[in-house]
Amino acid sequence: MKKIIVLAATLLFFILPGCLWYQIIEYTIHFNDDFNSGSVVIKYSNIMSSSADTTKVREDFDELIKMVTGDGFLLDGMEMGIYVQERKIVEEDGQLNAYEKGIFRQLAIDDEKSTIQNDERILTLSNKDKENIESNGKIIKLENNTILVWPKEQRDLYIKVNSTKEDTLSSLLPYYKKWKGLSGKVTK
Repeated sequence: MKKIIVLAATLLFFILPGCLWYQIIEYTIHFNDDFNSGSVVIKYSNIMSSSADTTKVREDFDELIKMVTGDGFLLDGMEMGIYVQERKIVEEDGQLNAYEKGIFRQLAIDDEKSTIQNDERILTLSNKDKENIESNGKIIKLENNTILVWPKEQRDLYIKVNSTKEDTLSSLLPYYKKWKGLSGKVTK
């Protein structure tokens, strides 16, 4: 059994600290000829704060900007085996989204390891805080976990995870618009 150590691929960009929350995370993974290294694009859709307190919402936005612009995130990525080439936050369809693009020697998703068994790549993800998981591989949904399976030689993998909804969510879009100098009112 050959293990592919999937090394912290939520790339830490959004192991979201504080009260940050995202509705959907999508992984588009391409493996090189060695089927260990490759590239990954991660999209976080509809990033919000799970706080109703405007001071905490502002702190959450400031933390998000720090992650997007600061060097600490890049160093964390290197420590986890990801060379982050690009990271950005954008407004799309009235939502605040973020993207990361990077290359890796070995990849991880939610700190989970994938294995190669009987010519299949197998990845197990916990169902905790996940409402739904979609993939271009075979999906086996269990009570506590979801197992994703692809042919060993498949180079392009896709995973989409919908997060469990929080009780209270506050938009960060007005803060983003103000930060970018766009129209958008931020109330204090």
